Amino acid sequence: MDMATSPSYPAHLAQHAEHFASGVNNPGEVRGLALSGRHVGITCGEIRTGLIDELENFGGPGMQRLFVDSGAFSEVEFSVELGRFVVVNEITDAGWSERFALYRWAAATYGRRAYLVAPDRVGCQATTLARLARYAADVQVCAMARANIIVPIQKGELPMSEMWRRACEILELRGLIAGVPMKKDATSLADLAELVGSMPADARIHLLGIGPESPRYAPAIAVIRRLRPDAQITSDSVTIRRLVGRKNGPKGGPREITRLQDEARAIGITDAAEVKAHALTIQGWREADRELAEANAAGWFDDELYDSAEEAAAHAAELRADRERELANVAPAKARLELPVEAPTRKEETMSKIAIATILLAAACGTTPPSAQASATGDTRWVCNTYSGCADMPTVITTHQLCAAPSSADVQLPGDAAAADLAQLLAAECNAREGTPPTDDGRDHVCELDGTQEPWSCDVECTPEFEACQP
Repeated sequence: MDMATSPSYPAHLAQHAEHFASGVNNPGEVRGLALSGRHVGITCGEIRTGLIDELENFGGPGMQRLFVDSGAFSEVEFSVELGRFVVVNEITDAGWSERFALYRWAAATYGRRAYLVAPDRVGCQATTLARLARYAADVQVCAMARANIIVPIQKGELPMSEMWRRACEILELRGLIAGVPMKKDATSLADLAELVGSMPADARIHLLGIGPESPRYAPAIAVIRRLRPDAQITSDSVTIRRLVGRKNGPKGGPREITRLQDEARAIGITDAAEVKAHALTIQGWREADRELAEANAAGWFDDELYDSAEEAAAHAAELRADRERELANVAPAKARLELPVEAPTRKEETMSKIAIATILLAAACGTTPPSAQASATGDTRWVCNTYSGCADMPTVITTHQLCAAPSSADVQLPGDAAAADLAQLLAAECNAREGTPPTDDGRDHVCELDGTQEPWSCDVECTPEFEACQP
């Protein structure tokens, strides 16, 4: 019997497997990406509590790779007036020492699966070369621990090929990866071609700040493949943020990860990290399903398991259906809160803000809940029940970067309200701003808002009534 031969797996789908989801700073995001077979990227200076511990869980034998960015893109901004990048937050020697400490940890934990971005300055070749020379020994230590080193090739007076040659001479390392800026001070296709044309047949290239979702991604890959068909290409971009949002998804509804987070809470998952992990795991599975279906439609199949693409597609459909039925049959737990169908009234918003304020005051004073008292000016003064001398609420709100306290004329919250009721109101506020449930990180109650670490920092989609909440 003639055995069917499968065509090659679609090249553009294979390339997707070389992508890092960067900008990750939540333990649940690490877990969800790992459980769905995807690579993770973190940024120095944006390391959240519990992140390193979670990464260590996947640092042993495994497939997940770790990309660590220095965060140098944040030290400059483009000045329209000057027509160039200007330094706004320079990374000092002490800052680089902290970065290399993280790099050494990543190299020791992930070994050949660690990808580390060497020191540079966006838009400045001279400073980049100077930093490479200054910290060459530190870079070499990481390379000796088998980590992959990505060298950003900044644009400037030198052609990118010459910049690459000088960087290689400074570091004196084999197997360096040319990091091509594709977001801040993005590289043109012509400059990319000039660089790639100077590299060996087995060139290693990393596209910084761009992924398969970008319209510039496929053309960049095509340029590299045309000149160096056997090049190893990796990339990174902030993947998660584009998949979250309450009202910017299909038909004005939630985007995929936000919707899956809602579903996670509906089945009783309450831990913030677990909510994120659940949502990202399922989103990753479904993304893999779509790619497999696309590959089967192109004629590809695993010829060790199947005789045809049709058979492979049929079996994959059965497996997907079984998994979706299992997900649908999970008994939903009693919901802790429900989203209002209509926009909240001014009174509801005020009650929610008061709830947040009382919980934060309780955390600061060591008692729950505080009571409300009218001050001499007619505003509400929030006082701890058991501790004297605590600051009044407006001070606490300022400390925690919250909105100003409403006056007592808006609404009175009973002083003996149960802490659970206050927590539920806080959860409702978090949910309205895409951050349910709130978590206590040891200092105060913080909502998970698109991966940001500041308490109550507004999302880019922030509605007008919450603009005043921004730090």
